[in-house]
Amino acid sequence: LDVPDWLLSQVFVVSKISAVKIKLLAKLVLQQARGDTVDDQKLNKLLGDGKLDAHEAKGVIAALHFILTSSARYDVQEDMLTQELQQLGLPNEHTEALVLALREGRAPLRAHLAEMSLA
Repeated sequence: LDVPDWLLSQVFVVSKISAVKIKLLAKLVLQQARGDTVDDQKLNKLLGDGKLDAHEAKGVIAALHFILTSSARYDVQEDMLTQELQQLGLPNEHTEALVLALREGRAPLRAHLAEMSLA
């Protein structure tokens, strides 16, 4: 399947954020995807450094949510995820941050997704 166009456009925006912030954002996005409450102030603090407008910040959160939840849902292997993200143009440091966050949060997220599914 082809990558959604909106995700391709967000990869560039995600690349503008430091890899350290991406790692922290990924943890918050995983927490939110599991149905836990996430402090909006933490998200705003990580994204509110003046480099992104509100639309771009929401796009970054949506892109990270899509990447992480889809990877967990379909049990994408780490090496394959790394390869796919780098083919999309995501820098290596950012890719490593997302893969690490997914490694740590995969099991609880998969359990939550299974609980929320009808099957």
